[in-house]
Amino acid sequence: MFKRWLMSITAGPWRSGSWAALLAVLAVIGTAVPIMMVSPLLFVGSGGVVAITALRQELDGLGRALLLGSLVLLVAGLLVGLGPALLAVVFILFWAPLVLAAQGVRRWGLTGGIQVIVVLTIVVLLVGHQSNFQSEQFIGVYAQLFQEQVAAGTDGEAATARLEQIFGWLQTYFWGWISASFGLLWMVALLLGRYWHSLVDNPGAFGREFEAVRLGLVPVLLALVALMAGASNGSVLAWEVAALIFIGVAWQGLACVQAGFSRRNAGRLVRWVFYSLLVVFAMQMALALALIGVLDNLFNFRRRFGEVDGR
Repeated sequence: MFKRWLMSITAGPWRSGSWAALLAVLAVIGTAVPIMMVSPLLFVGSGGVVAITALRQELDGLGRALLLGSLVLLVAGLLVGLGPALLAVVFILFWAPLVLAAQGVRRWGLTGGIQVIVVLTIVVLLVGHQSNFQSEQFIGVYAQLFQEQVAAGTDGEAATARLEQIFGWLQTYFWGWISASFGLLWMVALLLGRYWHSLVDNPGAFGREFEAVRLGLVPVLLALVALMAGASNGSVLAWEVAALIFIGVAWQGLACVQAGFSRRNAGRLVRWVFYSLLVVFAMQMALALALIGVLDNLFNFRRRFGEVDGR
């Protein structure tokens, strides 16, 4: 039934465009719902529809889907009082990056899609640093709100000090945090769209393709150069560029681990424990996966598991 639904929404441009727009509108409305994951999940769903459409349709069909979806967003924006801003935000920050990433997948597989997303996150970072956006004021509003709530607690002073440290870090690396957040949404949406695509047209292909992801040594070397630049002159931008590249390498590390699970026939318990740790200790696990990705580029761990064809 789900497969038939996927086939139906990508059968014609008006259906895929309408579904992508509907999910995006619900995601914007979801920002007012006091459940943190509602809006991101809906944005991921909208991006997933765009991704599978870009993967299944040729450029003319994709163009018609985006045009119809844009018209729906424009009407919805006028109805809720946001005007063309709703269309601009969704199209520029969500749909366009996924279209580009999907084209990368069509040409070079999931590896190409990940590389496109890494490049786009760096572009967002550079544009952000060149903008006049006052991140101090943005962070300050939330910092004051949280500090007032925490100060009323039993451990008010210690918790307030920790919050000040966290918000100070966010203020320093504001655009790196924003770029990484968008990159995560784009990456999950792309993977979802690619999974849906394989489910419809080639069941089982997604797993093999993801397990074969390999970014190569060039991104690692670029990240190391950025790290050395950050260490030598204290450049925040250089540190952020290195972090964004290593996030991409971490996806290769995850692919390597998943390939190991598949080749070694790891049980469900092992997989559940690993992915639970990935959710609970996201930062620490991301660092570990980035290290695995770097080492995999040097020693090709997956050769021991048996290479797979990523296409």
